[in-house]
Amino acid sequence: MLTSLHEPQLLQSYYEDFLSQVNQYQNVTRTGVFVKYYNINVEQSIYEKTLESTLDIYGISEVRFDIYELTPVFYIAPVSNSIMNVQDLDGQRIDGTSTVTLFTIRRPRIHDLVMFTHPVDSGEIFRITGVRATTNLIHSNPTVEWFEVDLDYAPLKNTDDLKIGNRYVYDLSKENYLLYTDYIKKINWLNKVSEIANDVNTYYNIREDLYSYDNKVIIILNEIMLLFKKEFNNNWNRLFEGSKSPYGYRDYCDIKYSSLDEIEFDEENIKFEVYDLIENEMIDYLIGGNPEIDKAINSSKELLAILMSGL
Repeated sequence: MLTSLHEPQLLQSYYEDFLSQVNQYQNVTRTGVFVKYYNINVEQSIYEKTLESTLDIYGISEVRFDIYELTPVFYIAPVSNSIMNVQDLDGQRIDGTSTVTLFTIRRPRIHDLVMFTHPVDSGEIFRITGVRATTNLIHSNPTVEWFEVDLDYAPLKNTDDLKIGNRYVYDLSKENYLLYTDYIKKINWLNKVSEIANDVNTYYNIREDLYSYDNKVIIILNEIMLLFKKEFNNNWNRLFEGSKSPYGYRDYCDIKYSSLDEIEFDEENIKFEVYDLIENEMIDYLIGGNPEIDKAINSSKELLAILMSGL
């Protein structure tokens, strides 16, 4: 009996809808399991076809690997250990197998290496023995690069002697890989921002919901913190959740700036505006009047400078 699925155009619409949903899920998923992936760089590698031992591939030949740190994994099957007879040796060995599903490695290859990390930091090294892409998604329109790969224990004690080409780290905030050197710069930048933000948090007045000291609202600090939380909260909300948006500041002052790049400090100007909560009036504050307010203003300058260097 004929059904509606025999209609080519209708079937095509179902298929496109399915792929669109897979792509959408790929973009919004936030996996909690990661692996360190060693991908064979075909262009830089020289492989001797006469080598028969798997160990020779990693030790003797000029096979080079690109390292992909913190590669997110959609699914990891349990590692199944079993006793396996070794024909050319007198005895047995443990053979462990597993499968993982990847969606960020564009071309997994046989003999690629995988190490489980975060939170499964076992230190075991696995090699890829099979690659599957269901329903040929990589050649579809739209494309979906999801791969299920088979793993077993690699004949390696460590990866120290492997020949390495490039090194990358996956950035979940941007859904792509960064060069390792750029990643380190970004981490150092985030650590610096976090350090300054923690210093600034000491001036937060929970009762008034703003940043002040000795009943003096430090205008420039509140402006920077409002924009800082607005512009960085989406990607770094967990990292900077200890820093508060000073919504109470709006009860006393109008917001002057719409973005951080509008704020400029004149190094020759030593006069800054502060709002006196006791007198309920805006006053001009001169640098040198109070060490703590001076420190808060200097922290504001430092925070703005480091934020702008990373934008």
